[in-house]
Amino acid sequence: LEVLILLSFSSSSFLQKGANRTSRLLALLGERGEIPRPRILSWCHEIIQILSSDMQSDGEEIVGRINGGVSLLSTLVCHLFDRVSRKGGVSDEVSASDVKEDETLWYVVNKEDENKREHVKIVKIHRDDFPRLYFSIQPLSENKVGSAERERQTVVERLRRNPTPAPNQTDKKNLLERQKIEELIFNKLVRPVITAQEAKKNEIAFHGAGECLNIIISQCGLQGKAGLGSTRYEVFQIISLLNRNLVEGLSTERSEETLEATLTCLTSSMGLGILTQNSRDNFDVIRYSPEDSINALLRYYSDATITTHDGMDRAVLKWLACAVHAINDDIIKECVSLLIKLAIRLVENHSTDYSLLLNDSSLTMEILYAIDDKLSHADLAGNESFTQDQIDLYSAFIKLFALIWKSEVRGGEIFEILVENEERPLSRPVWYRPFGRLLQMGLARDSKMVATAANRNSDLLLKALFVSNKKWAALKLIVAIAKFNEPINDSDLDDLSQETQSRLESWQEHLHEEEAIELEADVYATFKWLPKELMSMLECWNEDEVASINEQNSVGRMLCWLCFLEFLDCAADDDSTNRSAFSSYIKNCGTVQHILNLALSYASIENERATSVSVIDIKELMKDEDSLEVSKVATVVLFRTVEVLPTLSKNWWTNDCPRMLSTPVSKFVQNKVAPETLKRQLHRIKNATEFGDMAVTGSCVSREITATYMQDECQLSFTIQVPPIFPLRNVDVDGKKTLGIPEKRWKRWALQIQLMLNSQDGTLLDALMLWKENVDKEFEGVEPCPVCYSVLAVKTHELPNLECTTCCNRFHSNCLYKWFQSSGKNQCVLCQQPWSGKRIN
Repeated sequence: LEVLILLSFSSSSFLQKGANRTSRLLALLGERGEIPRPRILSWCHEIIQILSSDMQSDGEEIVGRINGGVSLLSTLVCHLFDRVSRKGGVSDEVSASDVKEDETLWYVVNKEDENKREHVKIVKIHRDDFPRLYFSIQPLSENKVGSAERERQTVVERLRRNPTPAPNQTDKKNLLERQKIEELIFNKLVRPVITAQEAKKNEIAFHGAGECLNIIISQCGLQGKAGLGSTRYEVFQIISLLNRNLVEGLSTERSEETLEATLTCLTSSMGLGILTQNSRDNFDVIRYSPEDSINALLRYYSDATITTHDGMDRAVLKWLACAVHAINDDIIKECVSLLIKLAIRLVENHSTDYSLLLNDSSLTMEILYAIDDKLSHADLAGNESFTQDQIDLYSAFIKLFALIWKSEVRGGEIFEILVENEERPLSRPVWYRPFGRLLQMGLARDSKMVATAANRNSDLLLKALFVSNKKWAALKLIVAIAKFNEPINDSDLDDLSQETQSRLESWQEHLHEEEAIELEADVYATFKWLPKELMSMLECWNEDEVASINEQNSVGRMLCWLCFLEFLDCAADDDSTNRSAFSSYIKNCGTVQHILNLALSYASIENERATSVSVIDIKELMKDEDSLEVSKVATVVLFRTVEVLPTLSKNWWTNDCPRMLSTPVSKFVQNKVAPETLKRQLHRIKNATEFGDMAVTGSCVSREITATYMQDECQLSFTIQVPPIFPLRNVDVDGKKTLGIPEKRWKRWALQIQLMLNSQDGTLLDALMLWKENVDKEFEGVEPCPVCYSVLAVKTHELPNLECTTCCNRFHSNCLYKWFQSSGKNQCVLCQQPWSGKRIN
């Protein structure tokens, strides 16, 4: 018992609730033989006597004793009795949101037989299928050697709190024990403190009494008789007294310190405390409605002349979160709106006190996670003001995450141990778990809202990709911004950073006027979709030697690059011409060579495992932080770069890839990238709705794509043959089956497709759509450009827009100026006269 007391008193972290260490010790003792029930009962009696004495004392030294004692009492009662359900009976079931890593529970081995259970430890909580969680468990009966092999995964429906099904609530012995503990706690620790109105004198004792009420209601269960003089009756009277004092205090402008103490005590007693186990069922167990107090608080905060301090806001926030599940729908909207506004106020009000900020923000995140079902309430859906409040709150949390919250694992109370093994404890900052859960909840419920909030802090999030404990959450948020599928910057080029503007001017120095204008348009199109900080990063990386970059910075750069590729894909989905604009911009940055060489130094693709890697997509990396191991990230970078930027990747492989790794890279592309990329592109083609009358078929086995299109009674048919090592080798296009079209013409069309796929970083869908649009324009009578033989420019999809005043032929401006540059002449391509042309709109 002394050991238990010392462990409990020394557990001061507000997130650990002072119970982890005592629970684990009791579990370990239980493995070596059942602890006699009378022994635990006697411990409860002793703790109650100690607390009774402490609650009558005064002084700072008793704070830890009261908190630790109440926490230990809750832990012991939990070992004695099953939790109480909403209907008033005992509960053996587990809520997924309450499960903690390193917790011990019981696993139902056979779902057909509730009696057969195995004692297990929760090794890991998996949130990649949020909100449906699943868990990795490990039997506690296993020896340490080889125990990892027995790990398995399960769902919450197979987990229980007790080794056997809960006893029937008519078990007289069980009921008598509950009643005795209830009466003892109430008479010794609750009534003397609360009825004496000692809140001002001994605030800690007052709060402790509220926590003890929660033990009585949710853990002991008030299973005995009801009526005058019963413990149930007395408990209800105490709750009513607290409620009455709160309502009267709000209407008579009683001091906020007194109101805060009353609110905190009431909140703890109804199931949302700090020292005892949380419960949503207390309102139903004692049949108490909180609506009087909620309405009084709504009136209080609607008064514009009232100015509240943080302590009051904090207490109201917790009470709203506790009571929100027990109120009627007619005031749920106002209640949740006030809760969100108080949360915003709390997390934005601390500029210097880091510990208090961390406490408030972690508390607020836990509360928001707990009331997720109310945040998703139908009455709030589509409410513009409420949505804006949520965006403001998430934006505040994301800013704290990226800029304020500390990541380094040092000593002190602001860190908690999540997992322990024989080698070392795995520690995380206390904000880590609640922020991760809040993030998963928000993305599952309203990803657009989260993306909007994240976009306000995109530059900060990019820097967080370089921080060990932040990179996983930052990656999910940045990808959410990209998936939002809308430009994130204004269209004014003057908003470009000074560095980007200077680099653009240097890139334009030796270009012809038209080419310089086109490059500026490419940078402008890219700028609309990319965060400024990401552009600044991409533009300067090629100045660094790969060998000089440490592993943490390498992972950060590779994650930034994967985010760039996500933005590129989403921009191209919006407008296919964005793909060539991004390609042009990144080619001038010289980033592809740098990032591929960097990834190649960690991917280890020269061994045989390279052909069997399973992590090839950014979704795999975002499952959990363990997926962000450097070799996995590097593999995804290689795969995605070749997939999204095939032409630039081919140029790197031809000119810059280390010779000794050229063959391993080609094998990786052939065995992994090419088959999967073709599969994905054929899936996109299958789901495309833009083809109209054109029929497209394709096969991953033959690697052939055939497009057939009827136009003016002519059957146009092309077959695209994709080589097994594409894009390191070029595609072939065969149009011999085209009937009724001169050979010169269909060869010109074949050249368009080849140019798009082999030189413009285009996709199969882009090439097919460009060909169809070209065919439509030609049959409408539009003449193709004599330089590229295409009606629509491959890159910009523009019609020929420069007309020779001598021969009246029209050219794409980019094609014509490239002709001037390569030929060294300033003459018309066809009539060979000195160029004198005009622009056609």
